[in-house]
Amino acid sequence: MFEPTTLDVRGSLRRKMSVAFSQRFLTHHQEEFERVLDMRLPWVPDQESLLNQAAAVAGFDVLDRLRGLFAPTLIVAGTDDRVVPYENSLILHSHIGPSALHLFRGAGHLVHIECYKAFNSLVGRFVREVEAGSFMRREAEEDC
Repeated sequence: MFEPTTLDVRGSLRRKMSVAFSQRFLTHHQEEFERVLDMRLPWVPDQESLLNQAAAVAGFDVLDRLRGLFAPTLIVAGTDDRVVPYENSLILHSHIGPSALHLFRGAGHLVHIECYKAFNSLVGRFVREVEAGSFMRREAEEDC
C-alpha cells in the first residue's frame, strides 16, 4: 500500500491492488483484474492520502460499542483476505447480536468483486429478510 507510485502508475497500482484479491482470482480472472485496474486508474490516491487513511484505520476502535448495535447486520468476508484478516469478521459477529456472518472460502478482500453473483444474491436475500422481519442470526460459509 505504501510503495511509492512510480512513473509506471498502472504497474504500481497492479502490485498494490493484487493484495486485495485472492491468488486464485488473480490466476483465473486476469481480464477481470485488468478491468478493475482500468476503473481504478483515474482515482489513484497520492502518498499523503494513503498515510492519512492508514492513520485513520490505526486509530479506529469501536469494539466496546458494538454490543450497542441492534439493527440487523450482514458481515461478509473472504477467508483469503490479505488486507483485513477474516478473523476480524468473527469478532464483529461475536459482538453484534443481530448479525449474520457469511464467509466466502478462498476469496480475498474484494470479495464483492471476486464472488459478485453470490455476493449480490446474499445481500438481496438479507434485505428481503430484514424487510419481512424474518432475519435470524446465523453463520454460513461457501465457495464462490
